[in-house]
Amino acid sequence: MSHTDDPRDEEPASDPPQDPVRRRLLAAGGGLAGLTGLSLSGCNLFESRPAPPKRAADLALDQTLQARVRQIVVIYAENRSFSNLWGNYPGVQYPLEAVPAFRYVQLDRDGRTPMPVLPKIWGGLVPQAQEVDGKRYMISEKQIDGVPNGPFHLVDAQGQPLPNGVITRDLVHRFYQNQMQINAGRNNQFAAWGDSGGLVMGHYRNSAESLKLWNIARQNVLCDNFFMAAFGGSWLNHIFLSSAQTPFYPDAHNERPGGKTPVRPGRRRSAGHAPETRG
Repeated sequence: MSHTDDPRDEEPASDPPQDPVRRRLLAAGGGLAGLTGLSLSGCNLFESRPAPPKRAADLALDQTLQARVRQIVVIYAENRSFSNLWGNYPGVQYPLEAVPAFRYVQLDRDGRTPMPVLPKIWGGLVPQAQEVDGKRYMISEKQIDGVPNGPFHLVDAQGQPLPNGVITRDLVHRFYQNQMQINAGRNNQFAAWGDSGGLVMGHYRNSAESLKLWNIARQNVLCDNFFMAAFGGSWLNHIFLSSAQTPFYPDAHNERPGGKTPVRPGRRRSAGHAPETRG
């Protein structure tokens, strides 16, 4: 099966963030441990090596965070990559427009052959007709075809930037498919193993006018080096983000058919518990 088979059978240059180095807030991390019970850095769940000693500057920053930070609010956009919304946001460490071709070219399912073009967007970019700001949107599978193999701007049938408010078709977010798409960190088979064709390479041409989160990012911390903790969907990653571990099914082996089993984060795998998922 190749990428052609349907699996269903410019940014403003003068808008810099107020403080591009604000990412150091989360880089410090350890100072938040007293507030949240978690350490955001110097923590490796899968190795027993002790964390290296902190420098004086890190300790000073930890003290400042403990004294001044009372709450951390995380805005978590589901089913989106960072580049989908923030690809060329001023000040990000790796803007999408600067990524070299060898890092974004998508391979076919054989893992060797570059796709000549991206697949169609299976089912259409906007399969259900809808009206946003007085304009009707419905974009079928046939209306977007032959897109070059690389990141591309999401546009409507007339070539105008697609508004964020238009509901597009969804992307696959499943445990095993996610690993095949990531392809051992090469990130070059998202189009091949997805169920949405070339849509995975699409991104919005956002600005402060089109995305309300834009100015919030300028005033706060934008996690441009955030990586998910677990393969698959957003729900599992929500739990991992807040608890730093996977959920488990207590006494799942005793569950009766049709019964409801509570899901709780907090314990490691033991006899009778569902196996943990690690990403």
